[in-house]
Amino acid sequence: MSLSAKVSYTSLVLLVLSSLGTIACLAVITVYLSYLTPDKASPVAVIIALTLLTIASTIAAAINYCKKYKAQSVSILIDNARSIAAGKKPAQSLPASDELSELQVIYTKMYSSINRLRQRERAILDFAADGICSLDSNLRFVNVNHSLVSMLESSQEHLIGSRLASLLDEGALDIATKSFSKAQTELETIRFMVDVHIQQGCAKLSWSVVFDPDKQEYYCLVQDITSQAKLEQLKNEFVSMVSHDLRTPLASIELAHGLLSSEDLSAEAQDTLSIAQGSVKRLMALVNNLLDLDKLEAGSMSIHQAQKYLLPLVQGCVDALSLLAQQKQLTVQIQIDPTIAAYMDEERINQVLINILSNAFKYSPRGKTVTVSAFRQNQIIRVEITDQGPGVPPEMLSAVFERFKQVNKSDKATGTGLGLAICKAIIERHGGQIAVESQSGNGSTFWFTLPINPDALETNAS
Repeated sequence: MSLSAKVSYTSLVLLVLSSLGTIACLAVITVYLSYLTPDKASPVAVIIALTLLTIASTIAAAINYCKKYKAQSVSILIDNARSIAAGKKPAQSLPASDELSELQVIYTKMYSSINRLRQRERAILDFAADGICSLDSNLRFVNVNHSLVSMLESSQEHLIGSRLASLLDEGALDIATKSFSKAQTELETIRFMVDVHIQQGCAKLSWSVVFDPDKQEYYCLVQDITSQAKLEQLKNEFVSMVSHDLRTPLASIELAHGLLSSEDLSAEAQDTLSIAQGSVKRLMALVNNLLDLDKLEAGSMSIHQAQKYLLPLVQGCVDALSLLAQQKQLTVQIQIDPTIAAYMDEERINQVLINILSNAFKYSPRGKTVTVSAFRQNQIIRVEITDQGPGVPPEMLSAVFERFKQVNKSDKATGTGLGLAICKAIIERHGGQIAVESQSGNGSTFWFTLPINPDALETNAS
């Protein structure tokens, strides 16, 4: 308690005590006078009554003043607290020096600390390499950092208050609107990529969006992937060009090898020819895989979907690879209800199953078990292929479906590194998902999903 507060409270107590003492003395005098003159109204009694009334009024006025002061002080403190909550400096101060004024001093110090933290946070955001911004519920920019301003080749004054739609074409706006709506509905981080108009043409930006239901704002992390996208496009175009250019000469070489094999050659020549034929077949498989992958990613490969039972398809794939399973003494368990059907292109899903099963057989130790199972989850069918092999290292889990990626390059198993990338493209064309769950040394489970019918396909797409 401050010294001035102690003085004010002491003065009030002394005032009350002195008033009570005066009242007691006057009461004694009144009783005494009444005893002396019992049959007459004493003027002294009237004076005493007036004095008591005056003292009572004075005390009441003092108490009322204290109440008004406290109410006014509390009101000022509430207004200052609201100002701090809104990010503004407290506008009023208390006139007196007591406990409430000390609380006001604490509020002011708290505002100063919060303001310093905000300035530090703003400095960190401004110097971040990635673009950071917030948008209101109408997708208008509320705040942007310097990196995003640089990406968009604009200015803070121009961006703040403008709509995101002004930077996007119709297709990109549709993708962005659906993604922002999904972030608001699911309250999870949603990621998407769109092309954004800038002064120098167009930039491909990757967005990560989260919605704050309290402030009704979207917070976004934006990365410029224009350079990476251009490099990826150049690489794909180069691979596609080389694949097309190699296909014709490889076919000619394969034909020549076929003609030579019909000739009467020595054993050594036959061995050499056999090695050459194997090399040409592997090159042809690589070229065909590259061309298939390009067509799938470009959407030019036709997919003919129909509702088909899954068990006969899986059984056919297992039978096709039975020789490989027998060589390693593997046990294959199929756990699929005969009534389970999926909306799929049978030929393409056969390609997916053959690829994943051959990998499971290839990497499984001798005498182990490979399990193929399928079950329904709402409007989708989930297919799982589980092996007891070495598993996928954690650092490879996110990259195993990329082009030219192999789980273990040190083993003797050969491949193009395109099989799982093709599987991913096929499953995505079906409107499904594909992934792997694994712990290094404890086997792997590759799984993918398929719609059960055309209606489920439209639901997944939306």
